[in-house]
Amino acid sequence: MKPHLSIRYLILILAITLAGCAPASLTAAFPSSAPSPTSSPTPLSAAQSLPAVSPTPTWTRTPKPTPTRWIYARMTATAQAQGSLSATPTPRPSTPPPRQAAPAEPLTGRLLLQLSAGGPIFAIHADGTGLVHLTSGLDPCWSPDGQYIAFTRWEREHPGVYVMRADGSAERRLFGERQARTPAWTPDGQRLIFSRQHGGRDAQRVCIPGYRCFDIPADEYWRLAEVALAGEDFRDLPSDLHSFWPAVTPGGTWVIYAGDRGLKRLNLTTGEQFTLTDELYVSSPAISPDGRYVVYMVRLHDHWDLFRLDLDTGIRTQLTRSSALAPRAADNVSPAWSPDGRYIAFLSNRDGEWKLYIMTADGSEQKPFLQDALAGLSFTYGYAHERMIDWWDEVRQPS
Repeated sequence: MKPHLSIRYLILILAITLAGCAPASLTAAFPSSAPSPTSSPTPLSAAQSLPAVSPTPTWTRTPKPTPTRWIYARMTATAQAQGSLSATPTPRPSTPPPRQAAPAEPLTGRLLLQLSAGGPIFAIHADGTGLVHLTSGLDPCWSPDGQYIAFTRWEREHPGVYVMRADGSAERRLFGERQARTPAWTPDGQRLIFSRQHGGRDAQRVCIPGYRCFDIPADEYWRLAEVALAGEDFRDLPSDLHSFWPAVTPGGTWVIYAGDRGLKRLNLTTGEQFTLTDELYVSSPAISPDGRYVVYMVRLHDHWDLFRLDLDTGIRTQLTRSSALAPRAADNVSPAWSPDGRYIAFLSNRDGEWKLYIMTADGSEQKPFLQDALAGLSFTYGYAHERMIDWWDEVRQPS
């Protein structure tokens, strides 16, 4: 054999040997190499099952958050904030539990309850004792000192604004008015502000030539008015064409009422008016004892819910809402603050019939109220801006 042929055979054998060893060497090295900090989070077992290929940019690029991860993060944060999931181990500032979560203090005061518009008016202590029938009428409310009750009547013979003692005695008509509603006391107990039907627009028929005619129904105007407790010094107040449910601030400077659109605030001294909210349908504003909040009704599509407006910040918070699984949305109406501002009483038909409910000022702990004490009585809400509840700061005297 010639020398150059032997060299060729040796080179060929060496090449074949190297070619057979290379794949085994690469395959053994790939899975054992440490992944970079930006490697994909693919499990190691999955990588070992992959064929031996050169790494692609996918292995070295930091994965971007996917929509699923973002949505889950938002849902988790929301659920943790609502207490439905355990909080993460990350330290968070501790906040003291709300007063409502502590052992409940006995409820104090006395409530006025109207069973229906123009129907029986009852009084009951907040602890469920002392239920008594007082009279019949519309929209009862306590005087600031709790000694008197104002209400209205639409009786054919003697309609108007009435006042009586807290025990239902000494009833007298303060001001004659065919249709008056929702009287509210000034803080000094010397004047009443109420809504009355005054003026309006007759029914009209409007025709468009070549098209058709339309009937526009009559429109009654409701304006605010004020009268002294002695029945004198009556005056109309600047207000919208449809003004209901006046509520006087603790300082006596402002009146907040439900206007043509949203809540309005009227200065009793200057007559200036300001818009607080811009909802299409609102009703029943009630001012908290400290004057900071207003709880009121808002119509949402086919039902009414309760909202709270912070007069300092303008922040609006929904307090009641129905479950998405409920056959129909419930109505929550006619709110009234407890004397200490910790609770809100209201009516709801969430159980199929109107019942008295109570919740904390932030909308939590909603539950039936005075259920046993009111057994045998039934409420009827007519969706006509009725005041069904009023709560007075009574100091119970020992017997």
